[in-house]
Amino acid sequence: MSLQDGEARKRRLLERKQLLREQQAINKQMLAIFDEEDERSQQETPLSQQDALATFATHPPSRRTSEANMQTLRQ
Repeated sequence: MSLQDGEARKRRLLERKQLLREQQAINKQMLAIFDEEDERSQQETPLSQQDALATFATHPPSRRTSEANMQTLRQ
């Protein structure tokens, strides 16, 4: 391994470390947002059945969610 190869490898490792740190910071921010939303949703009044149906009609669950729900119901 030449000196240039070693330096290039070291640089790539440092770049990966920096990207990992940035991703971890983003993950922490997202977790904080999710925790805040969970806390807020627990404090809100539950949706009426009519509101729930309207929400479901405008924002249907993903196919994966629907399949998981069906699997749960079968058990």
